Amino acid sequence: MRLANLNTLGFVGYSGNPVSSYVTFEQLVTPLIEKLTGQRPFTPAYFIAKAAETIRKRPGRADYQRGIFYRDDAGELWVKANGKQGSGIMSSIANSNCYMLLPQDSGNIHQGQDVKIQPF
Repeated sequence: MRLANLNTLGFVGYSGNPVSSYVTFEQLVTPLIEKLTGQRPFTPAYFIAKAAETIRKRPGRADYQRGIFYRDDAGELWVKANGKQGSGIMSSIANSNCYMLLPQDSGNIHQGQDVKIQPF
């Protein structure tokens, strides 16, 4: 990566919470670095899965909750939350295989509802 050719200096601030910092880096900073260094931006894959259980969420902000997606015997894609979603709980990243992208205006997602996921 050649940073010497950048004409603009920038600043990116992070939350003090480890999971928040990790998600921010992955979702915002990595694409910014790719753009600033002239790389072709990586476009992540997104899928729609069914909620295997109720996923708790308060309306008012977009959430990148950590989850575990899987296929059932019929081949249908399902996702469930990976335990507590606190921004200081690193096991929520370490033991997951996707983000569940929950829109700002949504509340709880109920079992069987569609959920947009981003595998990692």
